[in-house]
Amino acid sequence: MKHIKIKLLITFIICFTIVSSSFVVSATSYSYTHKENVDSSKSSVYSKNVYTVDCVLNASSLGLTEKLSGMTDLYKANDGTIYLLCGDNSKLFTLNGDYTFKKEIVIKDEYGEVDYSEAKGVFVDTNGDIFISDTINNRVIICNSDGIVYKELTLPESSLIPEDFIFEPTKVVKDSKGYTYVLCLGSYYGAILYSPKNEFLGFFGSNSVKSSILDSLSYIWDLITSNDEKKSQNKKSLPFAFVDLCINQNGYIYTCTGATTTNGDSGQIKMLSPGGDVILYKRDFDGSAVESSNYNFLENETINRLGYNRVQNLVAVDVSENGFIYALDNTYGYIYLYDSDCNLISVFGGGVGEGNQKSTFVSANSLAINGTDVLVTDEKRNTITVFKLTDFGKLLLDTQNMFLNGDYSATKDSWNTILGYDAGNMLALKGLAKAYYSDGDIDNALKYAQLGNDYVIYDYAHQAKISDFINKNFVWLFAVGLMVLIGIVYALIKLKKNDIVLIKNKKLRVALSAFYHPFISFSEVRYNGNGSVLIAICFNVLLLVSQTLKVTECGFLFKRTDLNSYNSLFTFAQTIGLILLWSIANWAVCTVFQGKGKLKEVYVCSSYSIMPLIIYNFLFILLSHIISINSLNIVNSIYTVVLVFTFCIFSIAIMTVHEYNFVKYLLTGVVTVLFMILIVFIGFMIFILVQQFVDFIYSIFMEVVYR
Repeated sequence: MKHIKIKLLITFIICFTIVSSSFVVSATSYSYTHKENVDSSKSSVYSKNVYTVDCVLNASSLGLTEKLSGMTDLYKANDGTIYLLCGDNSKLFTLNGDYTFKKEIVIKDEYGEVDYSEAKGVFVDTNGDIFISDTINNRVIICNSDGIVYKELTLPESSLIPEDFIFEPTKVVKDSKGYTYVLCLGSYYGAILYSPKNEFLGFFGSNSVKSSILDSLSYIWDLITSNDEKKSQNKKSLPFAFVDLCINQNGYIYTCTGATTTNGDSGQIKMLSPGGDVILYKRDFDGSAVESSNYNFLENETINRLGYNRVQNLVAVDVSENGFIYALDNTYGYIYLYDSDCNLISVFGGGVGEGNQKSTFVSANSLAINGTDVLVTDEKRNTITVFKLTDFGKLLLDTQNMFLNGDYSATKDSWNTILGYDAGNMLALKGLAKAYYSDGDIDNALKYAQLGNDYVIYDYAHQAKISDFINKNFVWLFAVGLMVLIGIVYALIKLKKNDIVLIKNKKLRVALSAFYHPFISFSEVRYNGNGSVLIAICFNVLLLVSQTLKVTECGFLFKRTDLNSYNSLFTFAQTIGLILLWSIANWAVCTVFQGKGKLKEVYVCSSYSIMPLIIYNFLFILLSHIISINSLNIVNSIYTVVLVFTFCIFSIAIMTVHEYNFVKYLLTGVVTVLFMILIVFIGFMIFILVQQFVDFIYSIFMEVVYR
């Protein structure tokens, strides 16, 4: 019986090992996309697979006797032939469109076989000419379809080229008009541009160094204070170099930029006009066009993989016939798929450093598009992975292509089908919003626009609904509005004529008049004791309530906070907490600077000063459900004016309470802010010490219990 149990256990272990091994070999990685949140951030969400692995090519599957080692580039020619450059070994292979081996092309010149070891790039012209970027030999080899070299491009002689420029070509493309573009290793000048006669025309495109106001001020300061020793120690910021480029069927150049300093940077992918200007745009939430130079195509945060964080690094870009953009991230082995409007459709692949599953890589280094198939080389595994569109992916890309071409109504059924497969698909939600709006179905347009965070369509539909409501109810709306206006005017005249005081409580009257009679009101608080802590607390509570409602209950077009991550404690700290902290710190500081105000007076006057903010918040909540998103700039301007007005009232309050002039108020104000920072710092330190003490006591207690 014992032997039978042992045999059964061994059999179970063997079966489990076999099943696990087969799972590791055949499993495919997940796909995900980005969800653009209301707070303008983006988060990664799982999605249904758009691409799946069709096959993995290697030397054995292609019938070759030697490994496909040293792979550096892939290119799909117009005739469907796929060119595989094993540049490290000076080899060039071709494959048929069905991924069977075609032939090896031997590159020869008049002296025999050409050595182009460590060549980085290959390109094939429409006439069959082959361009090889022979990097370490400082040349671009041009040969015919049989591999016979008939020309070389080397470093041009021109005063426009710096003396220290090193011509190490990595990528080359040629457009339909005969212009040739060559990228060089580490060159931040852009691509070298050759005429159809192979004459040097200059540098094409280039990344630019992004600077802030502080950088500009620092530069001006360096100009004023610099000397020879300081100049010798200065570090100059240079733009990042392009690492790959491709050309679409319309002759536009696409470029990608590799590893930048940190994740969260922008401008990794660009489309350039013939003049070198960026003409690739992403639509912002308000419908405005954002240049791709200012858009982050990758992740906002650094991803942890294999125990440590690494910066993403785009190494390849290619464009399909329908304008879909594919970019390869070498750091994590991801393929990013974007449409021509920079909408992320899918991210697939992955597994860098592992590579033990289909669709994952150890070191992915080049990419090519064959129809709708995606081919990715792995230089460590010596393989080419072929990704094929799933049925869902084909439906999604075809529908999005129709949508981008303006055929909105025809996409409605397809978008609904897509949502049946992937209920959270943002493209489908936005597509349905546009389709329903174009068909005049305003209610459904509003519904799907809100689900898809499409502010533009929501704005159009919302304004259409309001206009329709006003047109249908204009007569009685006008009558009611006129009656309300007449009633208000009559009441004001009556009150003024009969000298009627509505608010009998003087302290409340002082509080409410603080924002239009600040000097009188704050003098009443300071000298006549007409300040009320209870009313001040009510003002604080009103500010907290209005600020919370402004964040959570304003109109969809103006909501910029993700309610799933919203924490009301932060709002409390920014309103009531800040006023309390200011009051305590200012009273303590001004006591040293001979201020006359008491803590109660400082708190009461500070609280009375926030009345304009309270009024603005409630008006904003109301108007945000009515006005258009085009009014955002006006709303922001009004908010700025309200802040300035509040600051002025606040300044009058503190100067009146402490009997300061403006200069002394500013001085004590700065010291107060510094003291507030110190109080917060000490508070955090005490909190951390208390937390550590509690953990220490708990650990002792647990030791005693277990012993």
